[in-house]
Amino acid sequence: MFALKESGRRITLNVQGCRFETFQETLEEFPETLLGSEEKRRRFYDPQRDEYYLERDKCAFDAILFYYQSRGILSRPATVPANAFDEELKFYEIRTEEPEEQEGKVNVIPAREWQRKLWELLEYPESSRQAALFAKLSMAVIVLSIIVFCVETLDMASTIAGKSLSSHNDTNNKTFVDRERDKLQKRPKLWFVIDTCIIVWFTFEYAARLVSAPEKIKFVLSTLALIDLTAIIPYFLSLFLGDDYAPAFSFTIMRIFRLLRVIRLLKLTRYVAALKILGYTVRSCQEQLTALIFLILISVVLFSSTIYYIENKENSEQFDSIPASLWWAIVTMTTVGYGDMAPVTPFGRIVGALCAIFGVVVMVCLPSPVFISSFNEIYMRHIGQMRKKSKQIDADNTSLKVKRTWRSAIKPSNILLIRKFCGGQEN
Repeated sequence: MFALKESGRRITLNVQGCRFETFQETLEEFPETLLGSEEKRRRFYDPQRDEYYLERDKCAFDAILFYYQSRGILSRPATVPANAFDEELKFYEIRTEEPEEQEGKVNVIPAREWQRKLWELLEYPESSRQAALFAKLSMAVIVLSIIVFCVETLDMASTIAGKSLSSHNDTNNKTFVDRERDKLQKRPKLWFVIDTCIIVWFTFEYAARLVSAPEKIKFVLSTLALIDLTAIIPYFLSLFLGDDYAPAFSFTIMRIFRLLRVIRLLKLTRYVAALKILGYTVRSCQEQLTALIFLILISVVLFSSTIYYIENKENSEQFDSIPASLWWAIVTMTTVGYGDMAPVTPFGRIVGALCAIFGVVVMVCLPSPVFISSFNEIYMRHIGQMRKKSKQIDADNTSLKVKRTWRSAIKPSNILLIRKFCGGQEN
């Protein structure tokens, strides 16, 4: 009786009381899956009702059934979380390509043992306690560099203010370039020593990553490696250049080099998962961001031109042109309101109120749901990838331990002992 019902063309699938019907040939297009294999789905068959009963998610099963009907098109419903949908795919034994494989990104591990250990220590903080401790230490050095960058200006300002009274007559005879060069040269040695130690740490970290990287060219051209290099180069260039250039060009270059030290803050993206997820979220919402920017530009031009023609007659000092009104429109739409420009006429105030309300709706209410949903999806995907990486690292370490144990067990001395124990037999 079961064989007769199983051989029918139409199959009924009962998923938590919701019945779905499809053809047997449709499911057997994918014989490696649960529903596509007759042997695998046999345990869910109910002969009394002549159907297959599955205690699974009904919303996710719509996408699962569409996968069979469309011959391979898989789309996750918006109401089903990413981790729950992954569990459903595992249950139905539907294998899909991971996001890293789709983008052509494969985690390559160095072949040599010492390179592999060093690479895991630097790149995978979850691989061991030493790697987690190194990541925390590197984060502390980055935070220290930013603190030094900020506190250093207070010390320099107090030093310059203390010496300004005694050298007032001399500074009057100096040019602006000479005064700026003196400020740059009056950097205390304490901050220079601390900055040097920080740069030594960054240089050692970058060199270690470069030596242990399995793909050198790919590592050098990666975004995080370029950030690391940009945080190191300004220090060495400021040492080598010195006062070799003309004074005006020299102090400008020195200021640029000191400003580039802020890039060290971007090094935190290597260790803080939230910053990585935020970057992936912005990248995945490029189309929405582009549309939002165009809408903001159109709104700014519209409100600035409107407020200009309304306020130009009675408030011509502030709203003297449309480019000057652009500043007012941007400040009003972002709800900052510096107060340097304000409408006076009743119609101008009405336009200002509409501009503020429109700015809140466009810049806060519209993009928030898109960013939140995309952030949650990428966050759950990131957690899944981290778990897979940790399992893979544990499996690799276990296999290496087994190989070492096996190599130590098949030493010639151990083989002789086994032969003696077995009575001198070769086998």
